[in-house]
Amino acid sequence: MTFPRSLRVPALAIGVSAVHLLFASGAGAETVIGESTTIAAQEGTPSPEITLVRASASYEPSAGNLSLAVVTGAAPQPELGAEPNESNLFAMFVKTTAACSVAGLDKALEGTDPSIFSIAVLRSAFAEPTTAEGLVATPPAVLPIQKAVSGTTTTFTTQTSALADQEFNCASVSALGPTQSDLTAMVFAMAPAPPPPAPPAPAPASLSIARPKPLKLRVGKWRTVKVKITNTSGTDAEQGALRIKAPKGVVVKPEKQKLPALAAGASWRLSVRVELTKKAKKKSTLSLTADAAGVIAKSALVLKRKSSRSR
Repeated sequence: MTFPRSLRVPALAIGVSAVHLLFASGAGAETVIGESTTIAAQEGTPSPEITLVRASASYEPSAGNLSLAVVTGAAPQPELGAEPNESNLFAMFVKTTAACSVAGLDKALEGTDPSIFSIAVLRSAFAEPTTAEGLVATPPAVLPIQKAVSGTTTTFTTQTSALADQEFNCASVSALGPTQSDLTAMVFAMAPAPPPPAPPAPAPASLSIARPKPLKLRVGKWRTVKVKITNTSGTDAEQGALRIKAPKGVVVKPEKQKLPALAAGASWRLSVRVELTKKAKKKSTLSLTADAAGVIAKSALVLKRKSSRSR
C-alpha cells in the first residue's frame, strides 16, 4: 500500500515534470461535490487527531472555487508538549480515468498509467492554525488557501483562475502523524451536485362558505341573508358564482350571483333574499354552492316556518 505515502510532504513538490500529466481543455461548468466517512487506508497506530472521521469537498469549475472540510477524531493541536505539532493534513484533487481508489490513484501517481489529466494538492501543518500551502499543476501556480480550525473540523477554501476548468472527479485526504509512520486516508469520487429541490407547488385554491344561522320566517315575509365566502388557501381563486337551490315553497332572489376572484385568504359577502310561501314545509333546507373554475364549496341554509299566530 504505497498510495498514502505519496501524499506526504514530497507530494507538494510534484510539479509538472514529476508526474506524467495530460491536460484536458473545455471543462464543464457544473459544481461537483463528494464526501466520505470511510477510512480507505491506515498505517501505524494513528492518534485521534490524525484519525479521519469525515471529509467533504465542493468544486466550482467556472469560478475556480474549491472548498474542503475535514473532521478528525480529536481537535488538531498546534503544539505537542512544548514543541510545534508536526502532524499534517494533505489533500489531492485530480481528474483521472483511473479508479477513484487507493489502488487506482497509487498506480496513476507512479507514472506508469497516464490517466491523471489534472491535479491540485495542498498541505496543512497542525502547527499553523490559519496557514496552508497549495499548488495546481496546470497552469503551474501557488494556490491562495484560507484555512480555519473549529474544534475537530478544519476547513480550506480557495478561489483562483488557476483552478478554473480542471474537471476534478476524484479527491483524497490523508492525516499524518509527526513521524509520518502513522496515518489515515480517505478517497472519494466527485460528481455533479444534484439540482436543488423544486419549490413545492402552491396548494390549489380552496373555498369555504360560512354556514348561515337558521332563520325563522313567516309566510310571505322577505328576509335578507348574508353569505360569506372565503378563499382559505394560499393561492388566488378565479372568478366564479354562487348558486342557491331552494326546495318547494321557498323563493330565492337571486338564485345565482357572480363571485369575484378572491386573493389568498380573502373573503366576500353576498346578499340573498328569501321568502316562504304557503307551500313551504315547517323546515326547509337551501343548498348553497360556490364554484370558482372548478373549485367548489358547499353549505346549507335552514329556514323554519313560523306560525301565523306567533309574534
